[in-house]
Amino acid sequence: TNIEPVVTDWGGLIPGLQAGRLDLITGGMYINKKRCDNITFSEPVSKETDVFMVKSGNPEQITTYKDLVTKSATMVTGAGYAGIEIAKKLGVPASQIMEVPGGTEILAAVIAGRAAAGVTSYTVVQDIAKKSGGKVEATNPALMPEESSAWIGIGFRNSDKDFVAKFNTELKRYLGTPEMMKAAAEDGYDEKALPGDTTTEWVCAHR
Repeated sequence: TNIEPVVTDWGGLIPGLQAGRLDLITGGMYINKKRCDNITFSEPVSKETDVFMVKSGNPEQITTYKDLVTKSATMVTGAGYAGIEIAKKLGVPASQIMEVPGGTEILAAVIAGRAAAGVTSYTVVQDIAKKSGGKVEATNPALMPEESSAWIGIGFRNSDKDFVAKFNTELKRYLGTPEMMKAAAEDGYDEKALPGDTTTEWVCAHR
């Protein structure tokens, strides 16, 4: 009942958790092996796909990471976002990857033309596009590589595993209920965002 939300740069979330300045991370963090080595995730709360945020009409025709490479175009994403490693794996040079604190700065870079495309989750891009007055749009998530599909969990300190077990019990009871779906709908969460039967153990091993 005593909840104090804290807003911080993405790159400060895990260090803040480990240092005890935060008790849990709710910022839509993708579960992956590197993060699983440092913190404990709940079972997945949603499944997401990264997409490109581009100017409306997609004037530079960026729909895949290959397009960034062939056009020598710059992408922008948040510092510490999973899209950085995916882009590098698919051949995008580090010199073409701009890192900023978060979604607001990604939008600003795309609108200003400092980057041809921003990379973040489809739900986030849809929300930003809706609020941008038609300045940006999301590309087709179906054109993104399999690696761009990710599962989101709530992050906890490794010392809180007993609490995480209790959290997961309640999460299983609540996830996908009409009560939850109604509460989350305003943030773009729908049935397609449900994580299915995928477990955090599997995601930690395969992402």
